[in-house]
Order: sequence, then C-alpha cells, then structure tokens
Amino acid sequence: MNKSKFIKELKLRLRGLSKEDLDDAINYYEEYFLDSGVDDEEDVTQMVGDPKDVARKILEETLQKQDKKTKEEGGVKNSMKSVWLVVLGICAAPIAFPIIIVLLAVLFAITVTVFSIFIAAMACAVSFVITGIAMVPAIAFSSGAQTLIILGISLIGIGLGILLCRLFVFVFMLIARGIVGIFSKIFKRRDK
Repeated sequence: MNKSKFIKELKLRLRGLSKEDLDDAINYYEEYFLDSGVDDEEDVTQMVGDPKDVARKILEETLQKQDKKTKEEGGVKNSMKSVWLVVLGICAAPIAFPIIIVLLAVLFAITVTVFSIFIAAMACAVSFVITGIAMVPAIAFSSGAQTLIILGISLIGIGLGILLCRLFVFVFMLIARGIVGIFSKIFKRRDK
C-alpha cells in the first residue's frame, strides 16, 4: 500500500476524531513519510503497519489523553459544581429579581428627574430672554433715565437667558453622558 492510499484509509478510520486530533495524526504521518524519503509507489505498511492497527492505536491514545484531561479539570466534581451553581441561582432568584427591578426603577426615576429639571431650567432661561425682548417696546413709553434702565434690564435679561441656556445644555450633556455610561456598564456586566 503506497503512502497516499495509507493516508486516505487512515483518514477514513479516524473520522470520529475531532478535526484538531485528526489533523495532528495525518500531519504526523505525512511528515514521517516525507522525512523518510518514501516515494509514491513504495509500500509503507512495512514501515508503519496496517492503517487499521495505526488508527486503533491513535484512537486509544486520544481517549487516554481526553481521560487525563477530564481528571485534571475535575471531571464529575466539575459538573457537580455546575449543578450547585444552578441550584444557588434558582434559590437566589426570588431575592435578586426584585432588587434588580428596584435598582432599574430608581435609575429610571433619576433619569426622568434630571430630564424634568433640565426642562424647568431651560424654561426659566428662555423666560429671561422673552422678558428681555418684551421689555424693549416699553422704551417707547419712557423718557431719559427710565429708557436707559429699561434697555439695560432687557439686555441683562436677554444675555443672562442666553448664558443660562448654554450652561444648562452643557450640564445636561454631562449628566446624560454619565447616565448612559451607568446604563452601559450595567448591561455590559449583565452580558458577561
């Protein structure tokens, strides 16, 4: 049996192995034939044996390796640990779910409160601007010093309103980023 037929039959007999183990075994024999300088027509069964026996030997070694790995990782003990974690999760659920719901409700209430305060602050700032603009026609009915006082108050109202609008928007953006950061951290931890 030449090397290509040997490799083909060995692959057929090892088809139950994982891809990694199968590739390792086939690569080992291909490299062995390459290093030995075996040509395509030479009989390789004299060198390595019958593909049936080689496959049985590889399967035994693979099973021993997996058994050893299972023993090192804990085997049955490891699965019992998983069972206990599931039981603990079931027992903790009646306490954990209400706490999670309350925390989410509090975060939602804080978000709504911040948004409401922002709306109220913006309304206050806009009212300064509107009041300042509304005072301008009063200049026509005043004289001398009253005109300057009314003009000054209206300009202060407009300027203060614009300044407060910009300040409130800036503060609101900072708070909104913080709230989004808190929610993203909560949901990232939950995904893990």
